[in-house]
Amino acid sequence: MQPGMGAGIAASRTQHPASARIQSLITHTIFGLGLYASGLAVKLSFSI
Repeated sequence: MQPGMGAGIAASRTQHPASARIQSLITHTIFGLGLYASGLAVKLSFSI
């Protein structure tokens, strides 16, 4: 979404690109872990 909001590719047009990239990586990691945990919970709930 960053390019669509004017931040450029890989947040290259922001004031602190490295900070924005790290924040994006952390956010995506947490989101992915949440998806995994949700999938695991659904799998376990249907196997009982």
